[in-house]
Parts: sequence; C-alpha cells; structure tokens
Amino acid sequence: MVLRNQSSLTDVCLILAAIMILLWPEADPSWLKSATDIHDAAWWADPAKQKIYHNTWMNGPFAGALAVGPASVILHFLSFKVFGISFFSLRLISIVPALLMGIWFRFNLKEFDGRKAGILLISSTLCFTWSRLGVAEIWMGFLLILGIMYLKKGTAQNSAMAAILLFISCMLKASFIFQILIVLPLLYELYRQKNLKPIILFIATFIILGSIYYQFYLLKNQELFSLFFKEFSNDFFSIQQLIDPAGLIARVVYLTDREFFKDPSVVLMILALLIKVATGVSPASRINYATLFLFGILFLLPSDFAGRRFIPLLPLLVLALVEPKCEKPISIYWQVIIAVLLNWISFGILFPENALFAFSNGFFEVKSTFYF
Repeated sequence: MVLRNQSSLTDVCLILAAIMILLWPEADPSWLKSATDIHDAAWWADPAKQKIYHNTWMNGPFAGALAVGPASVILHFLSFKVFGISFFSLRLISIVPALLMGIWFRFNLKEFDGRKAGILLISSTLCFTWSRLGVAEIWMGFLLILGIMYLKKGTAQNSAMAAILLFISCMLKASFIFQILIVLPLLYELYRQKNLKPIILFIATFIILGSIYYQFYLLKNQELFSLFFKEFSNDFFSIQQLIDPAGLIARVVYLTDREFFKDPSVVLMILALLIKVATGVSPASRINYATLFLFGILFLLPSDFAGRRFIPLLPLLVLALVEPKCEKPISIYWQVIIAVLLNWISFGILFPENALFAFSNGFFEVKSTFYF
C-alpha cells in the first residue's frame, strides 16, 4: 500500500513537472542562456521560414544550416507548417522531446526507477531553460539514449536500429559525431563477449547511411556548402594542441566554466552521483551509464566546447543516478579519484577564471574546426 501511494505521488510530481515545462512557451529565454545559443535557434529556423515564404530552402543568410543539420531544419519546417510561424511552434522543437523522454523513462525503464528518472529530467533547470529555445539538442539526447539502449541489447537487428537513430542525431547537428563516440565502450564490450555480428552490422549501417548522405546530398549541394565550411574552418585545433599535456589539463579545467556544469540541477546531480558511488557501492554492470557519461565528457574534449555540446549528455546523467547498484564495495583507488573529482568541481565552480588561466597557456585563443 505504501509503495503504491509512493508511486502515485511520483506520477503526480511527473505530471506537474510536465505542466510546468508546457507553461508559457513563448516566454523570453532564461537569463542563464548565452547569446550564441539564442542566435542558434534563429539560425536553424530561417531555412524553414524561407521554404514556407519563398518555396526554397537555399535562400537567406542561414542556408548553410542545411549543410550540418538538415534534420533540424526539417523539424522546424514541420512545426511551422502545422502550427504556423511563431515562438510557440519554435519552442515545440525543444519541449516535445523533453516530454517524450520523460514519458518514455516512466513506462520503459523496468530495471530502473523510471518515475524518478522522468522527474529528474523534466524538472531539471537545464531541461527547462533549453525548452525556451527552438533547437534540437534535447532530441539528440533522446536519440542517444535510445541508440545506447538498443545497442546494449546485443542483437544484430537492435544494433542496426541503434546506428539509424544515432545517424539521425548527426543529421540534427553534425557536431553530434563527438557524442557518437560514446558507443565505443559498448562495442568493445560486445567484442569481449565475442559477439561480433552486432558490431559489424552497426558499423556497416552507419557507413552506408553516411555514404548515401555524402554522395546524394553534400556533393549535390557542394557549391553552397563549401562556402559555409570555409567560413567556419579558418582556425582549428592542431594535433600538437590536442596532445599537449597543458592543453589537455586546460580543457578538463575549462569544463567547469561551461553552462552544463554551472547549471544548478546538473551540479546537484553530479555531486549526488559522486557521493552515491563514494558511499561504498559500485555499478551493477561493467559498462554502466555513469561510465558512459564520463566517456561522453572525455570525447567532447577535442570539440569547440560550446555549452550546447554537452546538453545531449543530460539523460545519461539522469540514468546514472537511478541505475541499480550492487553491494560490492569500491576500492580505495576509486574513492581517491572521487575525492579528487569533488575537489576539482568545487574549485572549478568557485574559481573558474583562476583555474582556466592557471593552465590554459593561450590554448583557447584558437577555435575548433568543428564549430557547428
């Protein structure tokens, strides 16, 4: 009876969180948002507006969006076509996937606490602030989680579906290629189990889809897109910068200055996750969501470090908090690492400028090639 009442109360909280995120979608973006993120919403919406007004995608100053995020432009077009061109239809691009992901967590996470995961996701300040922008980052996070879960099932059909979902994420924004690297630990685990067929089918499906996209889309519009890539590829990280120890330290320290790690709900969830692990229990599986969240951060180190690059990692962090644990005590080695992480997060949050300047050595004077 008590468990039933708790479940009902949790469902009520989930519904209230969903109502909150649906209220006043036309409101101004949060003051926590940067001007570049707000500008990003207009950048993706403009080609869709051009299609509706002038019946052409390739018009206006932001046509280059079609080079690196055709699926994002199509999402905006469909929303504008159905609901008209307005802030409401623009914000639906971010609101709908947040609600879908919360509902999906509630009804499909049988081995996890799906209700808790849905509430943590929808009620997070990060999810709420991004719901007031018309961008596809939350869609990317949803597709990332679906792709990971399909791949974890370890069958050939599911691995092909995972490749399709992750490829669609890349079509939403090409910079998602950094997040796709998260599947490498999963592929390695399949290799350890000598389960090679899902690995082969996953890689083959992704390569085939990528080849079709390149051959029949990018090459066909090469003249337009080459101007875009030239504009954003003048400065880039060199190999020497990427492997330089000082640069690596600088990028790690600089993480705490990114919006994702300054968001109140994310900070609380990361601290809760570290404390949960430090209290003497370890994840029930070798490749768990906490591990994948850590890999997701590491694989973003070569990126341009725009705050929005980290947004698709939010559902991974949520699942890392609610995933089951076993009663096996963690080693003193991991306890020391967690203590260092807690200290690093505190130092970075309280003194981000000091931490950055102490290690950067001019590293961030150079922009990344992958500036999408």
